[in-house]
Amino acid sequence: MARIAVIGAGMGAMAAAARLAVAGHRVAVYERTGTYGGAVRRFERDGFSFDTGPGLLPLPAVWRDLFVKTGKEPLESCVELVQVDPSSRHLFADGTEVSLPNASRAGVVDALDEALGPPAGQRWGDLLVRAREAWDRTRRPLLEEPLWPDWRVLAEREPYPAVPHKRLLRTRRAGTLAEVAAWELRDARLTALLEGCALAYGLDPRSVPANAAVLPYMEHAFGMWYVRGGLRELARAVYERCRERRVEFRFDTEVTGIVEKDGRVAGVSWPVVRWPRPSTWSPVWRPACWTASPGTRWCAVRTGFRRSAGRRAGSRCCWRCGAAVPGARRTGRWCTPGTARASWTTCSVPRPARPRIRP
Repeated sequence: MARIAVIGAGMGAMAAAARLAVAGHRVAVYERTGTYGGAVRRFERDGFSFDTGPGLLPLPAVWRDLFVKTGKEPLESCVELVQVDPSSRHLFADGTEVSLPNASRAGVVDALDEALGPPAGQRWGDLLVRAREAWDRTRRPLLEEPLWPDWRVLAEREPYPAVPHKRLLRTRRAGTLAEVAAWELRDARLTALLEGCALAYGLDPRSVPANAAVLPYMEHAFGMWYVRGGLRELARAVYERCRERRVEFRFDTEVTGIVEKDGRVAGVSWPVVRWPRPSTWSPVWRPACWTASPGTRWCAVRTGFRRSAGRRAGSRCCWRCGAAVPGARRTGRWCTPGTARASWTTCSVPRPARPRIRP
């Protein structure tokens, strides 16, 4: 069993942590923010909740496999999946609009022929056939098998079987998704449809490789799904699965470096909190978890500083959460005049009224 640190608590990081924990390793996840999920967040206001990340799930089989291999409960028992139909509705610049059915290649071809006129559907269907070949070539080496060091994936060949394009006296093949759209689709509306699939993932069609054509293929082959309650519910389910596997989460901890020893990773590092010297400790200081006497709790407090000479440091806040501590009694230290060095002191706090700052 190894001790493994996972940096970040995004969806991929939590999935990796759960699989490593099932394999018998001791896993700790370090996240610089105060919650999990990465881009899959939620904003709540006035009783309403809004997803701030993606809204649809394009490949639920990946998450089904994760839940099957990391516990007894399947994905469907943790979240409710609803298939979206139609999967998308497109409005083009010339006023044409088309609604594409979900998980139906034949239905998409018919819808494009009806809205854009033939041979738009046939061209789009041929593109999906070539994209399926690229998917078959890349699925196993890129998604299901480990990437070994110095391993030449696919022998550095483009997996997308681009159609030869004669230009001047040369025959060329599309190398980017934008070239695939221009040379093989030959329709401004189909070009916008294909490039929109890449833009939805934050990819630039002018620079992304041609094998990005697998994105519309995945949408038409596996369908688009909605998680009841938003994708944040999926993040919650993955987080709970990690907790069931005894994965340790440390939020508000930003990892700043990797510690190496003898050529191997020995740990991670984060910003160091400078504690006061023993000579500056107050006699009344106690660890935050101790109780000195009935009715009194003690909390170590960090005080701020001001540059002006002869004035005491002003803001008093709890070193654990940064919240202001009302009624804190200082031990009595003066700021060093003309310096920008923070003055560390300790304060006794009799039974803080705010639960957020209670030790």
